[in-house]
Amino acid sequence: MTTAIATKEYRLLSTSGLLGYGFPEASLQAGVAAKPHMIGVDGGSTDPGPYYLGSGKTVNSRRAMKRI
Repeated sequence: MTTAIATKEYRLLSTSGLLGYGFPEASLQAGVAAKPHMIGVDGGSTDPGPYYLGSGKTVNSRRAMKRI
């Protein structure tokens, strides 16, 4: 006897591996066109280490973190 198991599709869009690294707008548009059920991004670490914490500088460039 075989039993059929119904599966449901879940479409997930991961924009980038670390918030602040940015991604091409065309890539986001292509991903959204696939009608994902969820859009997510890994926030990464909020602790860049002692150098950045003491220097007042950021790990990522301002351009990467802000759409100009």
